[in-house]
Amino acid sequence: TVATSASTRQYRAASCSPALQTELRVPAGNGASRRCAFNADTKQLSDNCSIEVTELPDSNAASFLFAPYSSGVAAFCDSVSRVSNPKLVHNRGADNLLNRHCGGLSAAEIVRMHEDFQRDVDGPRSGPADDSGVRFQLVAESEKRRVVVVMDTSGSMGSDSRISNMIGAVNQFLTEVLENGAECALISFNRKATVLVNFLTIDSPAARQRLAQAVSGLKAKGGTCIGGAVRRAMQ
Repeated sequence: TVATSASTRQYRAASCSPALQTELRVPAGNGASRRCAFNADTKQLSDNCSIEVTELPDSNAASFLFAPYSSGVAAFCDSVSRVSNPKLVHNRGADNLLNRHCGGLSAAEIVRMHEDFQRDVDGPRSGPADDSGVRFQLVAESEKRRVVVVMDTSGSMGSDSRISNMIGAVNQFLTEVLENGAECALISFNRKATVLVNFLTIDSPAARQRLAQAVSGLKAKGGTCIGGAVRRAMQ
């Protein structure tokens, strides 16, 4: 989707946050690219145009479906009834597939409509109240694994015991599941991604303790830079 200015005749990819800088570029060979040509009369772009997002140091907002791997995105657009910041309001007027097929609803609204996100959809559960432990089963062994544990520490994790449940599950994985000889790294993310521990070989109880200590001190606060965390993990 392209937003244009009649006065400047400039164009950019439309996003819900004006601070999220984007360019529409087309491959130019040898790994290079150039800006797409845009015909303001026909509203047509050059063939093979794609969106490139400028990485920004501060938190910005975008749709779940826009620039998911950008480390400059730490918040997500939603309906005007759910957010107070105008920069976070979903752009219902953008001529894109999401608005066309979903009646102008944001991706966040569509997700919340699914039964998995409806309260009490499963009804009361039977069994002991404390039967909420995480169970792991090793189904295949490899000679040496390299594992990156990525943990959400955004503000939304501060409710319903989410952060404590996550810490407990990760510590259980580190102490009971991760085999000797494996390498493990820890990444947490809120408004930005942070490498807590780089790859550490599990060769002693002290190594496991170091990882567990890094996890136990995590607190819930800030935005949700999922893309930045995934990118750091892949690096």
